[in-house]
Amino acid sequence: MQDLRGNEILIIYNSVSYFLPEIQKKGYSTHRLYQNGGIINRGLRKIFKKLNFNESPLYGNWFKKLRNYKIIIVFAPVEIDVLKKINTQNPQAKIVYWYWNPAYRIGRPSGTL
Repeated sequence: MQDLRGNEILIIYNSVSYFLPEIQKKGYSTHRLYQNGGIINRGLRKIFKKLNFNESPLYGNWFKKLRNYKIIIVFAPVEIDVLKKINTQNPQAKIVYWYWNPAYRIGRPSGTL
C-alpha cells in the first residue's frame, strides 16, 4: 500500500476521546461523529431517528470534507446507515470499521454497503 499522509486519513469516533491527543500528534484528522454532545443535539438526534430524517446535518464538519480522504476509520458502535452515507459521499475511500472491544461482544453491523 502506498504511503499516506496523515491528512488523507480520517478517524471518526463516537466514544471516549482520551487517546485522541496521541493520534492527532501523528497528524491524523479526528472528529466526533456528531457536532457536539449537548442536550439539544442529542434531542434532535432522537427526533431525527424517530421520524426517519437524514441525520447528516447533525454530523460534524468532517462530513462536508469526506472526499478529501483515502481511508476513513470509524470506531464501533456506529450504525450501518452512517457507513452507507460515508460510502455514498466517497465511494473510492477505504472504510475501516474499528472494533475497540472484541467484536463478539458488540455484534456485527447488519446490512451491506
